[in-house]
Amino acid sequence: MIRSSEEAYEQSLNIQYERPVSTSRIYSSIVDFVLFVALFMAFLACSNLIVKSTPFYSTQEQTIENIKIDSGLYEYDDDKLKIVTEKYTLISDGSLLPVVNRLKGAMDSFIDFSYRIEAEEGIKDFGKRMQEDYNKFRETQCVVNGKNMFKKVAENEYVIATPCSYEDQINICYKRYINSYADPNLLAVPSYFNANRELSNVMIFLEIPLTFLLAYIIVFYIPGLIFKRGRKSLGKLLFKIGIIDKEGFNLHFWKYTLRNLIIFLETITFIPAVISFTTMVISKKQYTIHDWLLKTNLVDTKETKVYYDKMDAFLQQNKPNNPVDFKRR
Repeated sequence: MIRSSEEAYEQSLNIQYERPVSTSRIYSSIVDFVLFVALFMAFLACSNLIVKSTPFYSTQEQTIENIKIDSGLYEYDDDKLKIVTEKYTLISDGSLLPVVNRLKGAMDSFIDFSYRIEAEEGIKDFGKRMQEDYNKFRETQCVVNGKNMFKKVAENEYVIATPCSYEDQINICYKRYINSYADPNLLAVPSYFNANRELSNVMIFLEIPLTFLLAYIIVFYIPGLIFKRGRKSLGKLLFKIGIIDKEGFNLHFWKYTLRNLIIFLETITFIPAVISFTTMVISKKQYTIHDWLLKTNLVDTKETKVYYDKMDAFLQQNKPNNPVDFKRR
């Protein structure tokens, strides 16, 4: 129990609060957290749409798209750009030979692209490295029944030497190499890497922080400005929990703001938030880091209201039981 005894207008004030039960604190935190996540995801989706409508985003996306198409590894399928291993899985008549030929052609196009982009963007020996990697992969990694699938017949020329199905050629050789080796190596192209980095930076350093901050302010900060008595969030309002200072009164604006700032910093650094939640659950006094720093407490307001100050407590405790009748006599 938290108690504070003050003198106001020559009368003794006896303010008593009960600590909220742990389950109420946990449930109120869960309600606020769910609201925060829902709002954060909604804001993030909206911000992503806004960013995608900007000329900057369109320019970077176009750069990425052009390089993907030039590489030969990507093609349009119903207006959607897809990697060839997803687009070509099975021809309409059920034949796999055209799929083998198409994936083999995509790799030949990629090797040609690697030599071309080496000259255009000044990537030293990029084409040579891609060709050597592709040759080595066919010589050592394409194994069927313990035997290598390919045989070298000339420089950079390989033929099928071991009997195998078209499905084996697709899955063991071409699909595997395109997905795991060729496509990731597009990031070695400076313009492709830079465009991806710019878009990632916008997401990491602009979209996520701003939407996180906005969702936090709306869920955790603004409700306490509306429900001033006890500075309650929606979760605390639902489970009738209020916040008081060390004197047993309502938090002043600046202390409430500082408390939210500390909670926000705990949240974005994660570990302090975990420690706070753990101590709230297991400690007898249910202290979190921010409550310990600011000497604040959470109290049960089911039977008692939080007072703004001594004057408010005096007026509330000495309020007449029956209103004065001002009827004309």
